[in-house]
Amino acid sequence: MKQIAKFDELLERNVTAADHPEVSIAMLRAYWLSKNKQAEYVDFGECICDAAIEQIVQECRDAGIDRITISSGFSSMPATIWRFIECGCELTGMMKVPADYMDGEFGEELRRPMIPAFVIKIN
Repeated sequence: MKQIAKFDELLERNVTAADHPEVSIAMLRAYWLSKNKQAEYVDFGECICDAAIEQIVQECRDAGIDRITISSGFSSMPATIWRFIECGCELTGMMKVPADYMDGEFGEELRRPMIPAFVIKIN
């Protein structure tokens, strides 16, 4: 996954949304979760507020991120993906990404399941 120095610095300092309103907290959280699960791309596994999408797209462009994934299972996903398309992005397919959670039975070693995600190209 592409490293974003600005986000790494903010995460290291444990900032809050109020400290940096110019940064999309949804993007920062997705970046942090994606790093922790060693995802190939920044993955949005949680609900994305439509009002944040334009800022997310711009932050991706500014950071040189050309692809993200969306593994969120919320029922509003078609509208969310459509908003990315309205912001100049493309839905290019699907792939499996690491889940945000670990899974396993009692006494077994925990493992991170792979779940389906939409691939969004940032133009």
